[in-house]
Amino acid sequence: MSPDLSSSPVAAASSAGRAWVVAQSLFLIALGIAAPLWSGQWPRSASISIGSAAFLFAAWTGISAVFRLGRNRTPFPAPRPGSTLVTTGIYARIRHPLYSAMMAMGLGWACFWSSGIALVVAAVFIVFLHAKASFEEKLLSARFEDYPGYADRLPRYLPSWRVARRGSP
Repeated sequence: MSPDLSSSPVAAASSAGRAWVVAQSLFLIALGIAAPLWSGQWPRSASISIGSAAFLFAAWTGISAVFRLGRNRTPFPAPRPGSTLVTTGIYARIRHPLYSAMMAMGLGWACFWSSGIALVVAAVFIVFLHAKASFEEKLLSARFEDYPGYADRLPRYLPSWRVARRGSP
């Protein structure tokens, strides 16, 4: 007889992971529908520029992250079995570039369509993604002993472009 793993931490993380992904998908669908449905709520001239800039940031950040993660990539908060902690490339600048990309994409989409409703959905989506990242960081800290130090050194979502001072490491 095999042991009952339904109440194990692995099963709990897996179940929670599915819930996070379903909720994330629903947010993306809501953004996709809300923006064109309730568009034109303010002049579009500057809004298109802001939305396009956000999309460019999202594309650069997201594509960089996907290529750098390689086989480690998963939509779920828990790391894949056998995965490694990636701290190079875009991950040497920010801890959660895929979440950064989705945040920028949501804001960019709302701005591009000049949609206040979509902007509210995007703001709530950002809060959701922050909660998901916090949950994920607990799992990463438990899995990778180097993660807490890595997390202390880097910002979560936006790169820090500080220039090192002379004499500093």
